[in-house]
Amino acid sequence: MNTLNYKQFRILLVDDEVDNLANLLFALEMTFDLVTAASGAEALDIMAREKIAVIITDQRMPNMTGAELLGRVKESFPDTVRILITAYADIDAAISAINTGDVYRYIGKDSSIDEIEAYIKQAIEHYQVKAENLRLYALLAESRKIGAIGALAAGVAHEINTPTHYIGENLRFVLESFQNVEEVLRRYEKLKKAVPLDGEPLAALLADLDDLHEQIELGYLREEIPAALKQSLEGNQRVADIVRAMKLFCHPGQDEMVPTNLNQGIMSTITLSRNEWKYVAELITQLDPNLPPVNCLPGEINQVILNIIVNAAHAIGEKFATSPEQKGEITIQTLHNEDNVEIRIGDNGQGIPPANQSRVFDHFFTTKEAGKGTGQGLAIAHSVIVEKHHGTLTFETSPGQGTTFIIRLPFLPAEASEQLLPQPLS
Repeated sequence: MNTLNYKQFRILLVDDEVDNLANLLFALEMTFDLVTAASGAEALDIMAREKIAVIITDQRMPNMTGAELLGRVKESFPDTVRILITAYADIDAAISAINTGDVYRYIGKDSSIDEIEAYIKQAIEHYQVKAENLRLYALLAESRKIGAIGALAAGVAHEINTPTHYIGENLRFVLESFQNVEEVLRRYEKLKKAVPLDGEPLAALLADLDDLHEQIELGYLREEIPAALKQSLEGNQRVADIVRAMKLFCHPGQDEMVPTNLNQGIMSTITLSRNEWKYVAELITQLDPNLPPVNCLPGEINQVILNIIVNAAHAIGEKFATSPEQKGEITIQTLHNEDNVEIRIGDNGQGIPPANQSRVFDHFFTTKEAGKGTGQGLAIAHSVIVEKHHGTLTFETSPGQGTTFIIRLPFLPAEASEQLLPQPLS
């Protein structure tokens, strides 16, 4: 039994003829939550303010046809289900709009109210299914992100453990060494007091100091204590970098796109994934220092980059499995063209066989052994880049030589980019 409450979903009716709108309102308002507009411009203004589940528009309107309106709705409000009402004479325009994906379906002007009501109910059900699919997709993406964090956890723990270990060893060394330095200082103090008091012969004190210098290896301490402190500071910075990268990666997903420095996100992702690639590859970055900001969901872009880096490491590991002493190479490059930013992530692994190339972005397709891949990483990456960011994700591959994945994203206009630059202090 269908228990869907159709009144939960707002329907927008668009027609420049007031009588047509009045007739539809009278016939449908008991079943649906309706709002009306007399032009394409008014309809877009309403949609900018309200959440519309279904838009139904007449084809023939001045200034903006129904098909043109629905094309703009598709671009700005892709979740809204779009229906075109048309006469037989306009059927070609309706079919063209359906073929381009601008329209969910068309309704003939000679359709009865019962038929129109049934079409609207179908559209609402379609809208709800799409909404549920988006919700499940978001859960899937989040679960994959959590899974990635879990998979990286052991590596991150190792990466943090290494610098904390030598920080501890260095601090113990400095503490123990300072006791010897303190003894030197104590004897110098004794020598200082003996000079004006004409006490113990200076020659004996100096000989005693020479013996102590040799015993505690003072020259060694003078070299190693600053080095130990410097290494400890570097280790502390390494831990801070790892923690910062983890915080950026684990930050709750944002619903709205924000201007983002992609180079910064790439470096954080490299830091976080270091334990995945450092045993099999050298990682080289060639990042454009003048890369313009990109309006994006930074957490999701970082996830895409992580997936591709891990895949590159796996491909290299498989290629050099019989000679583990040999390392491959992963190269990450950013650059910008006239209208987009490009991220290229390449490896010299085993490449993608021709038979698999058409399936790379298919859900659940994987060539990895059980437990090492779900076949979701590149499928989700493609969806994030293409569907959410209106960019492209492609690849170039040569079997036995390696693969390069190419991400292209539109960047902010110059005036928006300038707003992100540090402003001078007043």
